[in-house]
Amino acid sequence: MLEVILILLILLVWLGWVQPWMPRFITNKQDIPAHQSQRASNLHCRVELTGTDDLSEEAVVFEVKIRGLVSAPSDECEVYVQVLIADVAEDLSEPKPVLSTVRQFQMEDSPAFCFQSHIGKLPNRQTILSNWTTIAQIRANFLRFPRKGKRTLKFVTSVISVAQDQQLACSVATIDYQNNKAGYIDAKENQNRSEILTARLAGVLCRQAGRVNESATAVIIDWISARIRLLTSKDEQAQRCRELEKSLQDSFGACGPKKQPDIDAVCREMAETATIIERYEAMELCLQTAAATGSINQDQIVFLSGLANSLGLDQDKFLAMVQKILPLDIYEKQDVRFILGITDQMSLEQIRRKLSREYRKWNARVTHPDQATRAQAGRMLAIIAEVRAEYAEKTCTV
Repeated sequence: MLEVILILLILLVWLGWVQPWMPRFITNKQDIPAHQSQRASNLHCRVELTGTDDLSEEAVVFEVKIRGLVSAPSDECEVYVQVLIADVAEDLSEPKPVLSTVRQFQMEDSPAFCFQSHIGKLPNRQTILSNWTTIAQIRANFLRFPRKGKRTLKFVTSVISVAQDQQLACSVATIDYQNNKAGYIDAKENQNRSEILTARLAGVLCRQAGRVNESATAVIIDWISARIRLLTSKDEQAQRCRELEKSLQDSFGACGPKKQPDIDAVCREMAETATIIERYEAMELCLQTAAATGSINQDQIVFLSGLANSLGLDQDKFLAMVQKILPLDIYEKQDVRFILGITDQMSLEQIRRKLSREYRKWNARVTHPDQATRAQAGRMLAIIAEVRAEYAEKTCTV
């Protein structure tokens, strides 16, 4: 009888004290992946994309999380975390760097993305993070990818000791992302293409009276040489020189009416792929080329005006370029509407306001310290007065 009572007491003690700890142990074990619970030897990383439902790209964030084991050389080892990103969409064996547009998140010697954050001291030599812990939230609009479209991004997360600068643990996670902006490789290719098209457009202005103007051609050759000097590789310089000079030579045959659709196609392509800066640079070269010919006829004026419209340039900025680059004496027949930026689409009231703005601008330059600027201002004021009188008569007639 006593033996039975003793057994019951032992059973009650076991049920009362041991069993309540079992769920806690099981729950903690479930927090750790199966392979980690068997041998806690790996750091794990995952990346979650948030804010994709928002219409603003600024809301899209890559949230980097880690859990698992970090082995340190000693207790209370001070560490920081580092996150690098590579683009492996084209080839896993040849990852391309993802760049940062924010200096704070760049490597010391390159614009490649690099996030680092101090996280303090690890309590033990063997520290296990049982739950997923967010270590970085990276805004997508801070990043610049190699190309537009679907990207496969490889996030490399490391835990590094501060004292020895030694990597203690590392993990990799990949995620797909749809990039809707042109990548930096796309931008470089577009820039190269834009330069080829720019040489082609400027070359059209080199032909006068059926022959190529040598002074105008020299302006484009100098422009090509300046572009080539920016390249470091001699092979790249030689190849780029051939491409740009070929584009220039091709343009010499693209001046007649039968070739005009080709020029229209060039403008459309530039309007779609070139940056606004590249389009203004193309317009500037065309005006400089036209100025170098020493004489501009009505056909060239029409070409330049159409070019500005096709490239989507601001009319006031285009007018400022015309007035700065083209001397007043260069026109075979002075086109005051072109010189003052007056178009057929303007109403009489718009023309009146335009002439008032031009008068204020040039009247402010009559006392300019540069003699050439003062002389140009005087002539421009005379032209404005002449056009004002012309439109005043039209207003009275109406």
